[in-house]
Amino acid sequence: MDKSERSENLVKSELLRACKLLYRQKLVYATAGNVSHRCGDSIFITATGTSLGYVTPDSLVRLDMDGNVLEGGRPSSEYRMHLAIYNKFPKIKAVVHTHPTAATTLACLQTPIKTTLLAEAELFLGEVACAPYADPGTAELAEKMIYYVHGSNACLLESHGLVTWGATMKEALYRTELGRLPERAHGERERLRADSHAQNRQHREEYLSGDHAHRVRYLAFRSGGDHRRRVGLRAGAGTAQGVVLLPEGLKVRGLVVEDLHDLLAVHHLLNIAVQ
Repeated sequence: MDKSERSENLVKSELLRACKLLYRQKLVYATAGNVSHRCGDSIFITATGTSLGYVTPDSLVRLDMDGNVLEGGRPSSEYRMHLAIYNKFPKIKAVVHTHPTAATTLACLQTPIKTTLLAEAELFLGEVACAPYADPGTAELAEKMIYYVHGSNACLLESHGLVTWGATMKEALYRTELGRLPERAHGERERLRADSHAQNRQHREEYLSGDHAHRVRYLAFRSGGDHRRRVGLRAGAGTAQGVVLLPEGLKVRGLVVEDLHDLLAVHHLLNIAVQ
């Protein structure tokens, strides 16, 4: 086996592993998604109609840099997009096109990925814009998305999916995984915010529905701990002056009690009479 054959077998092996990894991670479904790898003056790409979870060596097609078939059957319909990237940027060795749920949703909304939400995504992906819509598999799609390759490591395709690339297959795969994380994190953050707001509303209703003594007992319970301080609080007209023990950073209805002003604000909002 000569050097070129060893290189070819290595490329095929990396492609097969990449395809199955993407399928296991649910970054593609059914026959959607396609992967390619440069091999000298040609590329190997997955065949059309191929499920990436069930690829075999026979599922790979070899093309020259003009799109002519050298080995195998029919290439993925997205081969023009892959070749446009390879021909424009010689240092790119691998291209991965997937359909992660969060990233594809953003593509349908024509919204870039907010990589600034995660340090790794911002560092290794950079800006991830959304290329304007063009029918899948067309030369028009290749022409529109190639504009977004320069200076970036990933691109959304409007109403379609995500494309990443790299100097190695591992790098392209890593960028694909990173491409789905920021929006998943964003969605989880918004869900937690909504849960927090709901809990705060519930707590406020509990405070306001109880009598004065109940509210004071609740605050006293929340203020347990070693790091407490005594704060004098003079209630409004018609109520007695009293003392409440509160820890640093007591959270009440989303407000962090750090000084007397915050405490008075909580007192006013909850209408607490301290006895």
